[in-house]
Amino acid sequence: MKVRWSSTYNMLARSLKLKEFIDQFIFETARDEVDQEKRQKIKALALSDDEWKRVELMMKLLQHADDAQQAFSYDSKPCLHTGIPALEALHTAWKNRSKNAKFNMFSDALEAGMKKIEEYYEKTATTHAYTFVMHESF
Repeated sequence: MKVRWSSTYNMLARSLKLKEFIDQFIFETARDEVDQEKRQKIKALALSDDEWKRVELMMKLLQHADDAQQAFSYDSKPCLHTGIPALEALHTAWKNRSKNAKFNMFSDALEAGMKKIEEYYEKTATTHAYTFVMHESF
């Protein structure tokens, strides 16, 4: 399954900003539903406090991926030289968090993410562009 880290980060960040409204929307939608079976299904969509905490933790992990993507995404200047440092910073951040007990529930995802970063990093070894663009002064 393809995952767009920055898109997922932005979605989670937005949902946390709108948490109160999301909860209210689910509550009101369920309240207004006359069919009991449908009402229960709607209520089940509400996230628990623990689930909202997981959203926060996931967002903290994905913040690093978004930061890395932004390093690749300048509009006003060349940015190829920021690629390797951004990949290294992302890998380091996720490796450090994979050792932190509060991120244990994400250990498989962190391992998969670090493996993907390593694949990207390996591709830079055979890309001649990095030979010429390792500093923004070039």
